[in-house]
Amino acid sequence: MVLLTFCSVIILHQLAIAGGNRSVRLNNYNNWGCFTTPRTSTDEAIALAAQRDNVVITEKWPFDAAERIKKVNPRAKVYMYYALCVKNITDDDSMNHAQMLTPVRRTKIESNDWWLRDGAGETIKETNATLLLDVGKPGFKEEYLKDVLAGLAIHKVDGVVFDYWLPHPWSLSYVKKHAAGKYTNDTWFEEAWQPYVRYVTNGCRAAGYRVIGNSAGILDSGSKFMDWQRTNVDGVIYERWSVNWADKGGGWLPPAIVEQNIRGFNLDTKESWTADHGLRADDPMVQQEKVLSLAMYYVAVPESPSARRSFGYYGSRGQFWDPLWDFYIGKPLGSPIKSNGEYFWSRKFSQGLVLLNYDNHDISYTLDGKYHDSSGTEYSGDITVSSHSGLILAQS
Repeated sequence: MVLLTFCSVIILHQLAIAGGNRSVRLNNYNNWGCFTTPRTSTDEAIALAAQRDNVVITEKWPFDAAERIKKVNPRAKVYMYYALCVKNITDDDSMNHAQMLTPVRRTKIESNDWWLRDGAGETIKETNATLLLDVGKPGFKEEYLKDVLAGLAIHKVDGVVFDYWLPHPWSLSYVKKHAAGKYTNDTWFEEAWQPYVRYVTNGCRAAGYRVIGNSAGILDSGSKFMDWQRTNVDGVIYERWSVNWADKGGGWLPPAIVEQNIRGFNLDTKESWTADHGLRADDPMVQQEKVLSLAMYYVAVPESPSARRSFGYYGSRGQFWDPLWDFYIGKPLGSPIKSNGEYFWSRKFSQGLVLLNYDNHDISYTLDGKYHDSSGTEYSGDITVSSHSGLILAQS
């Protein structure tokens, strides 16, 4: 990772805004800390965040963060992050919408017993720090929406990104180990989850806020739960994009999943973001993975400039900048081409070419001219694209 100075951030941003010379639209989902990595000031974090098209913040950001981001980049859309059905012990409920990832105060949860409990009456935890909430309990959805709208208004954002979409929690390993409680997957979905999600998302949208759902359901998922959730949001985040979940060790996905992601991201009628939760700054393969991830975005992004798409990867919790995002290849020309029988895609851009090889073997490709990558390495003629790699090339 390369951390830019405060001045260079502003200069690069002004050049990008003035010249329109960035081929990728960006988001910072998962990088919502109000600091940079390496850690510096909030001012620099805001300057870095403002270079994104979609900026996600939490209540830990200053109350005027959205206004400051938009002052630097008037085109940016700023979203508040909230969790839908968990409460974390790190939430600080002592201040008025200043520290919470779940906006309902713990005292309210305790006094109303809004915890999700198993058949033995025990609370259900994702981890020792994160407890599940019973969103079907009387009064919960009303309190949650009231507190969400208060937080959005205080921070003056454009919308909200909701995380922790659990339409079928009894499919999860950490829930399965608990004795059966009052819900099954179906009764939770029908009696608790659907009324709750519908009430909260309708309330946010009626108040003028856009609603984005993290992993709320990709296009053509084949799941009735996910398909229904998609009807309640303006956009979705493809958080498992080019590599596997971090808690599963990251690494390469089955190529059929990658093909499904590419197809869904290309055809989705919803606003769509990538986040790549498993692509971490400390991953020994981060250099290969981040090029592949962006190449996959370039292959998948719709040709229409009106399509709402943006790219990001986990990297770290704070704000960082990847110089690869400034490497300009123009705009996509036509649809991507997939090689018969192989997980290999090519796509022409107005000033470049993108190649993506997600197969388990190297693949040869013949270039139609001279190109170079972001490091200045030249390519021409017959080349070899390594297994699980991407090439993002500009015309020389």
